[in-house]
Amino acid sequence: ETSGIISIFPDNVYLFSPSANHCRAVIGTLEDSHQLVNLSYSSSDIVLMLVPKLLSLKTIEMLTIEYTGLTHECILTLASLLARNDSLKALSINYDSIGDDGVITLAESLRNNGSLQCLYLHGNGNITSASIGSLVELLHYNDSLSALSVFQTGIGTDGALALVDCLTTNGKLKLALDVRHKHACHSYENIKDRISFLENLEADDKFFC
Repeated sequence: ETSGIISIFPDNVYLFSPSANHCRAVIGTLEDSHQLVNLSYSSSDIVLMLVPKLLSLKTIEMLTIEYTGLTHECILTLASLLARNDSLKALSINYDSIGDDGVITLAESLRNNGSLQCLYLHGNGNITSASIGSLVELLHYNDSLSALSVFQTGIGTDGALALVDCLTTNGKLKLALDVRHKHACHSYENIKDRISFLENLEADDKFFC
């Protein structure tokens, strides 16, 4: 198996291109103090092996999956787990990991999730305005979400404006959009402090959980 890099810290775990054996070893060493898991440059098979076990621990509060193209089967499984999970507070699926179909499936599963506060989908170029309707519905039904990031995606101006409209009825929601939408949203003066227009993750660290 291809060797990966595993870094275990007191409260977080990073897995870079891990093997199945790496994942089994990590699962066996996780403690209650471990609350954050970051999985990058991996595969759907590894996600299907690792994530169900992670979420069953009830101690993981933030899960990041990035640079990992997720199959439809994998997203369906993840969505099913999230629909009944009550411990995860932040979910990041970033950088070429998910597209419109996956977002639609994910949004449907999170409608009645009362624990997730932050959903980060930035860096996915295959997310377009085709899935905006599902995200808008999610923000309408789920009042626990307080942050959504969709910068560096293929979402057009109409989609960005539809998401911004959600802030007018949700007083706690923060939104991170691509910087190219800034001019189109200039008229939303009363909620401008809850919209971040970003080019990269480091541009506004205060936005993130």
